[in-house]
Amino acid sequence: MLIYRKKKYGVTILAISGFLVANTVNVLDGVIKNIQKENINHMIFDCSMVRKIDSVGFMTLINFAKQCDACNGKLIITSLQKHIEKIFMVMRLHKVITVRPDQDDALINFSLKYKNIDNLLYFHETNNKKVA
Repeated sequence: MLIYRKKKYGVTILAISGFLVANTVNVLDGVIKNIQKENINHMIFDCSMVRKIDSVGFMTLINFAKQCDACNGKLIITSLQKHIEKIFMVMRLHKVITVRPDQDDALINFSLKYKNIDNLLYFHETNNKKVA
């Protein structure tokens, strides 16, 4: 598993690549613990390059989403591959973890939820996006 970390418009984004399974979740756990030490509770996990998630991987995502909620934060999962997205829906995980189609949509969600209008306007000006 590879994890790339970046910050965009004040939101921390983790791009995860590979398998999120029992023998790899410790890598993600370590990254999450370091991020929590920095008091970062608003995150996007870009899962466009995640090829497989097992039950341990799903539990890791659920636990981190609950930790974010407990600290008045939020976790948004983006860019799930179709076969993983179907599992999310069948397991009703979209009721616990917000899922968005891409990073841009997730960033808009953060801006609207937390009323960060300056970032939202700047984001729309630079990306020519419209909000309904």
